[in-house]
Amino acid sequence: MAALGCRAVSKQLTAKRQGTSIKYRRPAGKSSANETEAHLTASELRTCICPGYQENTLRVFSTHRSITDFAMSSLTKMLSVLDVFSSSERSMTAEALAEQLGFSRTTCYRYVKELASVGLLVSHNGEYTLGPRIIHLDYNMRRSDPMLKAAEPVVQKLVQVTGGTGLISTLYDEEIINVLHENGMEDLQLGFGRGRIMPLFQGASSKVIVAAMSRPRLKRLHDRHKESMGDFEDWTLFWRHCQHIVETGYAISRGELDAGHVGIAAPIVSASGGDVTSSVSLIFRPEHFVLFDEHAIGKILREAAARIGEAT
Repeated sequence: MAALGCRAVSKQLTAKRQGTSIKYRRPAGKSSANETEAHLTASELRTCICPGYQENTLRVFSTHRSITDFAMSSLTKMLSVLDVFSSSERSMTAEALAEQLGFSRTTCYRYVKELASVGLLVSHNGEYTLGPRIIHLDYNMRRSDPMLKAAEPVVQKLVQVTGGTGLISTLYDEEIINVLHENGMEDLQLGFGRGRIMPLFQGASSKVIVAAMSRPRLKRLHDRHKESMGDFEDWTLFWRHCQHIVETGYAISRGELDAGHVGIAAPIVSASGGDVTSSVSLIFRPEHFVLFDEHAIGKILREAAARIGEAT
């Protein structure tokens, strides 16, 4: 495994067993930024034991990534196969998947075989599609996620009172996805309904989540995406815009995601950690939205978000 080198160093390293894993400390006197601690299972260690040393005096010198990082990278690559499928790419051969993802055919064959064995993919005449296990996982998520369980009755009440379409949106990694969608008086045919990934910097649902991030995290996010941020390519303007959303307690967007629709959203603050990873939104037609006092409906949404946050 190229990412790890096992070589003699000035001082022996003592391996301390903790259950089935062994933790190796960095050699004394070594302080390279590329050196890290490695937490490895016994089976993972078999390929990097230095000859001539007993197991309790192994010498492991990590120069790039630990074996567990390497294994996680392989898992991430395998799961990335699932991300290829969309409304425009509903089925693909293993060869086409390998070409699109840049994997060798041997690697891709192994990945699709593993994913199919657990029902995440199914094969039809040599082409693969998403499998029924995903629906089962979705069902379990709806029944077990405390935020969703708390949000469902709250959003239903919001929809009954206002007539708007209700959404719950959640952040994972650097993507925001709608995880709950409750239709209002009208079926608005939203382009970003449940299961759709939202733009990070468009729409009230995303904006209230992004605005709540810490300044360092926002700066890193801005640096990576500023070329696609239009008027907010300037960091200072973007930071001030986020601060304004935080101070107001909600955000409003008009036609940013779907022409002819107005969205208003409030952040859901977790009671346990105080962080914001989700939002609650209402979507209206413009002629419907003008019937409300903006500040009043903003207050209603903030109170709804607080009730949901109490459960998380």
